[in-house]
Amino acid sequence: MTYNFRYNKFLQGGILNIIFLGLLCMASIGISMLILKLIGISNTKVSIFWDNNPNIALILVLLLPLILLALFIITGSILYRQLIDSKGVLNIFNNCAILHYKGKEITLEKGEFSVSYGKVHFGRNEISNFLYPVVYVIKTKNEKFKIYKSVQEAYELTTFRQRMKKLCPELSLDIAMNALIKLSNTKNKKIKNEISYIGNIEIVLNISTLDVFENTNYFVDIENAFC
Repeated sequence: MTYNFRYNKFLQGGILNIIFLGLLCMASIGISMLILKLIGISNTKVSIFWDNNPNIALILVLLLPLILLALFIITGSILYRQLIDSKGVLNIFNNCAILHYKGKEITLEKGEFSVSYGKVHFGRNEISNFLYPVVYVIKTKNEKFKIYKSVQEAYELTTFRQRMKKLCPELSLDIAMNALIKLSNTKNKKIKNEISYIGNIEIVLNISTLDVFENTNYFVDIENAFC
């Protein structure tokens, strides 16, 4: 059985993401200063116009860098998401699986590896970005492979409203890993015992509350739940 999946080459929100956005911020500030210089705010030859219109000059000096900064950050985030998005293939046979990932061909023998699942949090208060970057970890006797879920794929399959509520459907990597775990030595043969989906609603065991069903087509019948 062949499974095609998408994944992130690097961690969304990791150090490379921060460096990338930092460079864009520096570029936006530099461009805004160049524009201000070109329109002559600091040029004494045309300073008469700006002396007569101080409010316009003040607005330009304050707002132009902020507008460019916001545009660069938004555009940079979208571009970075697309740059780190990649495709992989998982071929499953009776006694082994072959994983094509990051240009490598990895052979996984039946019962000789484990598969685990986790969410990556940032900061002391576990601040997370959209969907909490999700990582699947495949461990063999000698190696460990981390595969991050594709945030770009998640964006393509959800609306803005769903993303604000952190609702996401099952992605291609989820499907592939749930098939792979059946060949592993992992005791729990179904990762989704921890996380399940009802439509686009992600339900995390012992974490999700009834609030996830707000403004959806689903409801919970508490009175008959234990009948």
